[in-house]
Amino acid sequence: PELSTYTVTVLNGSRTPGLAATVSTRLESLGFKQIKLDNAPSQTAAQSLVLFNSKIPVSTRQFVIAQLAPLMATISAQEATDTQFDISITAVSK
Repeated sequence: PELSTYTVTVLNGSRTPGLAATVSTRLESLGFKQIKLDNAPSQTAAQSLVLFNSKIPVSTRQFVIAQLAPLMATISAQEATDTQFDISITAVSK
């Protein structure tokens, strides 16, 4: 599927102002269109977290992680079946 068909949420999980917007801009440049920004409930996470809906192909998951790696701290990628979005990102700055 086209990247523009996936719904994405980007949460700022750090105290770095604008990190979610920076990640969102990168995702938009890759072709994602349905992106929601917010702050994570806590800004003290030690690493970034990317949750992928089970329908997201492995190749797309690997592509997303590779594209975000330069922007975020260590990324933990997991599969989630109960997420409201296709891809849910909690970004922590490097």
